[in-house]
Amino acid sequence: MLLHDFKTLREEAVQRSADPLSFDYLRNKPNQVGALVCGGRRFEQALYHRSSVVDASGALILPDCLSPVTGQRADGFCPVPCLADRSAFMEFLDWNRDGHLSVEEIATVFAALLPCDIAGVQHFIRDHFDVDEEGIISSEELQRLNLWCGQRLPQLLAASPVVPHLELKRTASSEELLRWFDQWDMHGLGELEFKDLRFAFSWALYQAMGDAVNTHTKETVCSLLLAEAELDGEGLVSKDDFVELFAPVLQANLPENGKTAAGSAQGQSNAPESKAGVHLAIMVHMPIEGTTWQFELPQNSTVSKLRSTLAQKRMAQEGFALGPFQLYASGQLLTNDDDLLETHGLGTRVIAQVLPEQDAAMGCTMA
Repeated sequence: MLLHDFKTLREEAVQRSADPLSFDYLRNKPNQVGALVCGGRRFEQALYHRSSVVDASGALILPDCLSPVTGQRADGFCPVPCLADRSAFMEFLDWNRDGHLSVEEIATVFAALLPCDIAGVQHFIRDHFDVDEEGIISSEELQRLNLWCGQRLPQLLAASPVVPHLELKRTASSEELLRWFDQWDMHGLGELEFKDLRFAFSWALYQAMGDAVNTHTKETVCSLLLAEAELDGEGLVSKDDFVELFAPVLQANLPENGKTAAGSAQGQSNAPESKAGVHLAIMVHMPIEGTTWQFELPQNSTVSKLRSTLAQKRMAQEGFALGPFQLYASGQLLTNDDDLLETHGLGTRVIAQVLPEQDAAMGCTMA
């Protein structure tokens, strides 16, 4: 049985703003997003989580130091610049240094760094910028892009909300399987291309195996699964065929208890019973300032407690935009201040993000 060619799967991950090695959506670890470089220069569209490509000392852990997507040699890793550094951020976007940016190039980075859906970002850009038939934004329009990195950023976030993926369980019913199918059928056509279903299967299996399983083992297991499902090549899969022919193959390889590593990462798990004296290790990422804070809060802390703690910390330190801000977790806007942090996975694997509220102008007032 031949193992599946993972190059096409990795390319599909890039198009979806996912890490091409872990298949985890880049927005789930926004503080780790960056690109491979050679001689200090980015050389491909693909973005990665730092933990996927370098070790604790910062050394690359890629076989022969080659990109898993393009096969080009790399000698380092460069984080995405913060949005406040407009010049560096725009230079990072133009990775091939041709003076032009495509809708795809911009959307890939925004969807990796911010709590927004890549398809929604693409639609938003086409609606608000002059884009030619090849999806290229004119050089004159690039000057306007700066505004969407700052003052108008809340409009972009509101127009491209993240729809969390449903967790597929081994015991899922036909109705649950159809709902899982529909979330990948972004155009509502009632069918999926083989390449889309291959990625969906791979994503589900990778998340089920979790971080404790190394990449080589995941690739081997996933390759065998895709071969068993006969999903090589091109073709279309209808809903009925998915339920009857393909879903059983995936379900048989999922954990029996239905719990996947993705559950807690996406804030889908129920909060455990609070214990006196126990604290949550909170991690908060601020993409505008390019800063990540780590601190502890009591286990029974609410969203309101996190919000007030952050407001005080931002007031006390220089270089942070003042004014109202929004909190996100797992790509979702936190709207209920009474929610316990643990109900959103905060304090476990989930990273909170701080972004300006609608109509709040970034950079106008700094502490």
